[in-house]
Amino acid sequence: MLSPEVRKDELVEHLNRNITRLYSWQSTAVKIRASGFPMSLDGTIAVESPRNFRVRAKFLTSEEADFGSSQEQFWFWMRRSEIKNVITVKHEDAEQAQQVLQLPFEPDWLMQALGVIPLVPDEFSLIRPDLSSTEVRLVSEHTTAREERIQKVLYVDTCLGRITRQVLYDSRNRLVAQAVFGNHELDPETGITMPHLIQLDWPQAEMSLRLKIGPIDVNPLEIPEQAWELRDVPGYPRIDLGEQISKNRNRSQNPRRDD
Repeated sequence: MLSPEVRKDELVEHLNRNITRLYSWQSTAVKIRASGFPMSLDGTIAVESPRNFRVRAKFLTSEEADFGSSQEQFWFWMRRSEIKNVITVKHEDAEQAQQVLQLPFEPDWLMQALGVIPLVPDEFSLIRPDLSSTEVRLVSEHTTAREERIQKVLYVDTCLGRITRQVLYDSRNRLVAQAVFGNHELDPETGITMPHLIQLDWPQAEMSLRLKIGPIDVNPLEIPEQAWELRDVPGYPRIDLGEQISKNRNRSQNPRRDD
């Protein structure tokens, strides 16, 4: 338990004691509820600092969804989506891609939400909205390359000493993404506390995932490299969104003229 009057640096140091010891984790026993899908899906999740992440879901023998990130790119695909492509985006193209399509997730934000990226004290301000509450907020703001303000808020329960929710707001104060954590358990081998229930929401993309996670392998000796390799999905051609945006921009700037 932390004091309700805990200082910002003390709070970040406490949270980082868990985060700095966690560099990767995975589970092959995940029950997933996804927006637009009436039944529970079986899934897997793998996370590795700084940018490797993957969630895959299937119903019976049919693969239904694949969301992931590698060091070079991130991608998303849902069989029942209106978009009949596997969408890929290079990390350096993420901001311009966000202007065109409401991307289902922000990879860098998600990696921190999943507990493998330490917090930097100087990036946050400590807010106490209700002095009678055990909940405080760590608030961080930054400006994108397009001069748009992004705000990240971490809700911390000082009684439990853990982050219970992380949210991301855009420059209009609209909710971009939210992660809510529950069912925390202490891993006996590492002493690291892990959430076994994660609710992920992207309201602007009208998408949500509820992950009920079974046994978690914390800091496994190795996660194979193929875990971060995107495979082709028959009937769903890949589109590099950044390249597509550049091509469209070039066409508009250099329209074809018929002689």
